[in-house]
Amino acid sequence: MSGQRLQGDGVPGGSPAVNEIDRRPNVRRLVDLSRQAVSYGVELRTSRGTSGLWERLYCFNRHLDRSCGNLPTLSDEPGEAFVAPLLEQMGPDWDWTQRTDPQWIFFSQPRRCKAAHSARRRYGRYKLYISPAAGAFRHAVVATLSASGDCSALKFARTHGGTLRPDKIVIYTDSLAHTRRVAARVLSTVGEIRAQGVPFTAELGGDGLISWAMDPASTELRRYLSWRVWISHMLVRCIDAAPAEADPDVQVDAVLSTLATRYGVVSGAWTLEAVRRKGF
Repeated sequence: MSGQRLQGDGVPGGSPAVNEIDRRPNVRRLVDLSRQAVSYGVELRTSRGTSGLWERLYCFNRHLDRSCGNLPTLSDEPGEAFVAPLLEQMGPDWDWTQRTDPQWIFFSQPRRCKAAHSARRRYGRYKLYISPAAGAFRHAVVATLSASGDCSALKFARTHGGTLRPDKIVIYTDSLAHTRRVAARVLSTVGEIRAQGVPFTAELGGDGLISWAMDPASTELRRYLSWRVWISHMLVRCIDAAPAEADPDVQVDAVLSTLATRYGVVSGAWTLEAVRRKGF
């Protein structure tokens, strides 16, 4: 794994726990990116109010289409032209789940689904984001598939527009320990490529290339569908509660403080406190 080191315990070389802040300058990219997103939200509150703000936070760091004219694109059709070569490289246990979803292409391993479902009910609905910059999407998809042999399911963007979003490749994992193991394999397989980065997620390595989150599973929170939808809504509540007359940096600090005290989001790590994950 030349030039890249995974954050989190349980991998060679030793490192801090995943929800601790690593002070090395090249591994805080998502922390800085997320703060920029909150600052953007604070500015929008001042100029436009909070109506529709959660969607803008959710889409933060999406590539502008005009800046990616040379990006290899997928068909707007179901994606057979892109998927067919992948099927030849994958093991026999992977199935292309031919859903009619307009945004995503899904792969699954049916033999692992029952055990994975049981683990996710017990440990939480963990997921791993792979976020390559423009031009590295195809390579990252192939590397992700080859490194995900013990995973039950994954998805990646179906269309050109989908490849512009930061969370363009997602692996569903069974626990936090499993998430870290898969992240280490992906980092080793993908090599050194530029990252786009998914705001409001916990960085695991690759200068923002790989990060994780846990989707809501409780009946109360299921309506938010995903971690990023939930955190975007909670950020809007915190932004709305911040002192509007204060300096912008002070407002951002107030938002992050409220997010930690009211919702249990660990400051500087973008994960929930361990005690809060059980009921999330």
